[in-house]
Amino acid sequence: MPIATEAEAPAQLPATRPEFFRLPKPGVGDPHFGFSRSFYYNGEERGWWKLVRIRDRGKGRGVTLIPYADVATFVREAAKKGAESNAGFESSRGDCPVVRTGSPDASQNKNT
Repeated sequence: MPIATEAEAPAQLPATRPEFFRLPKPGVGDPHFGFSRSFYYNGEERGWWKLVRIRDRGKGRGVTLIPYADVATFVREAAKKGAESNAGFESSRGDCPVVRTGSPDASQNKNT
């Protein structure tokens, strides 16, 4: 059996998570959860989390930051609720529940 030296062992980085991260650019999901800009804005409107806005005095533009811990808590609670409401249901992958965050009518267009 070969002995792996320290140089050959895979590097294990500590799982660090930011306190805040920037709002993703339009059309791109964030690197931590994959959610879009509009999802974060809607989440703030619904009271799921509070976005942090930083800008210089007198400036119209600035930086919008997302609290990582609040979003992670939301994801864990949504997964837990999804697992409870889908008891006995197996997804096509078989290892994850389906979690819906919008209202049932939100996906239906009543004008067509």
